[in-house]
Amino acid sequence: YGKPFSKRLLSFICISALFAGFVHPLVLFASGRNAFGSTVADHFILGLRVVAMSFINIQPVLFIWYPPLFALTRSLLSVGVLGAFGHAQAQAVQLCNFPSDRRDPILKLDTMADLKSFWIVTRVLGPSLDLGMCFRYNNAFLLISVCFLLLCTGGLAALP
Repeated sequence: YGKPFSKRLLSFICISALFAGFVHPLVLFASGRNAFGSTVADHFILGLRVVAMSFINIQPVLFIWYPPLFALTRSLLSVGVLGAFGHAQAQAVQLCNFPSDRRDPILKLDTMADLKSFWIVTRVLGPSLDLGMCFRYNNAFLLISVCFLLLCTGGLAALP
């Protein structure tokens, strides 16, 4: 249902990640020091640092943006489903957000077979089809990340 993520939003996410690479030079400049050093080697190394930090920060920024974007997808799917059943407010939201010739089909649920077929269609077309696999791999990745963080913290605490 619709196209929930625009190029403008994705551009904003990537630009905000790239901006994070410029935080260090801005802090140096605000403290009265040279933002990119004083020698050519300093300029080169700090410039590479800005580029590296900019591209390293794209993944955490996308990770932070995932829950609101997933909620937006679910919300748009819910509005589409409600509009298909003739809910007036959902149809008004669709007309305001997507003023085009494309309209959702009106569905009638008269029998239990209609309800089951609708449930199957929403499971297949909805964003939660492979969510179980996603949770399984994300939980393993999270477990490894937490163990690594605990190991690094313990190593730092053990230093004299």
